[in-house]
Amino acid sequence: MTESESGSESDPGHRMRGLAVVAAAAVLAAVLSLAAVYVVSPGGAPQSPDHEAWLDQAHTALDEVSSDVATAQLLLRLTAQDKVPGPYQQVVALDSENAAGTVASHLSGEQPEPADQKTYTQVTTVLSDAGDLLSSVRISVVRRDVGRYPALAHALAKMQHKISWAEGKVPS
Repeated sequence: MTESESGSESDPGHRMRGLAVVAAAAVLAAVLSLAAVYVVSPGGAPQSPDHEAWLDQAHTALDEVSSDVATAQLLLRLTAQDKVPGPYQQVVALDSENAAGTVASHLSGEQPEPADQKTYTQVTTVLSDAGDLLSSVRISVVRRDVGRYPALAHALAKMQHKISWAEGKVPS
């Protein structure tokens, strides 16, 4: 059998298949290269906002997490009054937890100026504590552990005070 009969290099279809394989290999190599860069430096360097921008972000983060804590407080109060259906309780608890986690993660990923380090530590600690508490609320709501709701409601009220304290530590 000759080369042309076996469908080798002189066959246009064979050449197209060969080009497709080369193109696929090139795309795969590019994707793997980008993946390697991402693994080595996920997201690149942290953001370094200036002092005023960081203060604005800290105030905004505390306000948003305060709102998430207030939502969880309202959820527990309305649940105790049988005014919120079970599946919706879980959605609200999960949404509050996720929103607070996103805010805390974003702010803690910022690189504060040296002068803001103490405030950064205070604020991110309060945000982390709030996220942990909202996780406990979600766990109790999903488990329908209504016996824990009063203690969680009290802890949420205390958390609101901690958030207010942290807001007071962030200069305006």
